[in-house]
Amino acid sequence: MDYKEGDQLIIQEKGENDRDYFHLRKEIVVKVFLKIAFIVLTTFSIINIFYNTYSIALLDFLAALIALYTVKALKNKQTINLAIKISSFNIFFFFLLYVLFNGNTDNGLFWVMFVPIFLIPLHGYKKGTAISILFYVIVFIIAYFGIGEWQNGEWNFHSYIRFVASSSILLYVIYINEYAIYQTNLLLYKKEENEKRYIKKLQEFAELDYLTKIYNRRKISKLLEIEFKRSKRYKVGFCLAIVDIDYFKKINDTYGHNTGDEVLVGFTNIIKSSIRETDIFGRWGGEEFVIIFTHSTMQESYSKCEKIRQKIQESNFEGVHITCSIGIACYNDTIENTHELIAQADKALYKAKEMGRNMVQTEG
Repeated sequence: MDYKEGDQLIIQEKGENDRDYFHLRKEIVVKVFLKIAFIVLTTFSIINIFYNTYSIALLDFLAALIALYTVKALKNKQTINLAIKISSFNIFFFFLLYVLFNGNTDNGLFWVMFVPIFLIPLHGYKKGTAISILFYVIVFIIAYFGIGEWQNGEWNFHSYIRFVASSSILLYVIYINEYAIYQTNLLLYKKEENEKRYIKKLQEFAELDYLTKIYNRRKISKLLEIEFKRSKRYKVGFCLAIVDIDYFKKINDTYGHNTGDEVLVGFTNIIKSSIRETDIFGRWGGEEFVIIFTHSTMQESYSKCEKIRQKIQESNFEGVHITCSIGIACYNDTIENTHELIAQADKALYKAKEMGRNMVQTEG
């Protein structure tokens, strides 16, 4: 098992923490809008009944029901995109019908300023602005045909121009504000992603051997402690093998350190391809490597190590032929800690060297 499968850095938990700034902001805006819309529309529906403006009261009531339905749907299913579509549809057509029925009675056009305030954050500065422009174009057309008729003729061309100008300026200001927020959030998001990549790199440097890209001694020691405690708790066996390249110093002295490095990398690749994904492999130091055979017996581990030894013996490393010695020790109830297990595996390795190298020996 190499670091990608066995110990990948978890940068961010899934679920709530996995949402980005843009999604979170949309969710907040739509929830706030729906709650405000339901309260305000219900209130005005009641008020308009008392003022005998039943068509507006009915319009308010229907829009309030849609807002309430969307709140329920969002709460039960967390369908944020559906909630945004329903909310946008609600606000778009509600205010169009409101302008059509009410005109500028009691300065009713004031309320259309809230359309871009909600639509642009919900849909983003591009799409939201486009929808808002479409809305205002329709409203401007309706308002133009109301010149001389609305407010008993008080709604004139000058009133219309002021309304168009103020609405256009407001739309532009909201667009610029949303664009600035988007760019700021984008920069923060990119910065956060860069920090995550940097942290991941730091962890790799701290846990991986720079040459072979497998676990270093520090990391393999931690994983060995974890495996030891797990086996002790659940009574599951595992074995530790220490693998040493025979006469590696002679290879460096004869062929040079570059060739020695190539041998180490090739040696590592052979072992990686020979063990299970659940096994743990790392560089102990120099030409010594460690394999943790999880859920394994001595017999199984010995068989795997013997196959590795044969593969190494039969392989050609840039014109260099090498062999390896392997010492194996397995966990049992008499071993109190990882230091004892390592000592036993080291003792088995020493036995293999004493007996002529290029062999697998066991201890314990």
